[in-house]
Amino acid sequence: MMQSSSPLFGGAALIAGGTALASAEFLITVVSRPVAGGSITAWVKAAAMALAVADELLFVALVCLVLGGLVLWQAVRAQRPISALVMVTSLLLAMAVVIVLVLVVGRLVYPVYDIAIGESGNALLVSLMFGGLHAVSLLLGIAVLAATAALRGSGAPWWLVVVGTVAAIAQWVGAFPWLTPDWVNGAVPVLLGTWMLAAGVWLIAHPHLLMPLSPSPRKPLPAQR
Repeated sequence: MMQSSSPLFGGAALIAGGTALASAEFLITVVSRPVAGGSITAWVKAAAMALAVADELLFVALVCLVLGGLVLWQAVRAQRPISALVMVTSLLLAMAVVIVLVLVVGRLVYPVYDIAIGESGNALLVSLMFGGLHAVSLLLGIAVLAATAALRGSGAPWWLVVVGTVAAIAQWVGAFPWLTPDWVNGAVPVLLGTWMLAAGVWLIAHPHLLMPLSPSPRKPLPAQR
């Protein structure tokens, strides 16, 4: 029962996590993009709602993508072990940075014992937020590209490979949201969410690829006379 439910569980986690992460990226880089030269404190107050929603979505993405990524690794590690290892390592590193992002964005929008943050403190937190997004995008680009290579070795359709390759390249391009226009920043999370959706559906549709995490116990050797 556990083995048969893993593809559905992992695919649903990938879809939910990808949607949450893509939505959070969109809210931070497009909806609440700061204006150069303006007051950071005023921007934080104006974008508080969007940042608060993004913070909650980042937490959902963190939990779901760790679970979904591990199930996907379990499905593709037999055919492409190196690609699968690179995928799961990069994804887990990206999720480690997301933990920091949850804390940073949360401190921007939620009061903590009424501790006031000045302009310089908000500027530091906002810089850390976009620096964290930069690192997450670079790591996700590696993870998605490695996952695409692993899926190709597992018989995934060509269009899933193409979408994954484009989504990975888009993550690297979108790693600099302060340099790229809004339409690029908006397209990057859409491509990521699309690939996560497609990968999740593929995983649900191919439960036979899942391998047990531990090898089957060996039969005892016959006793020698």
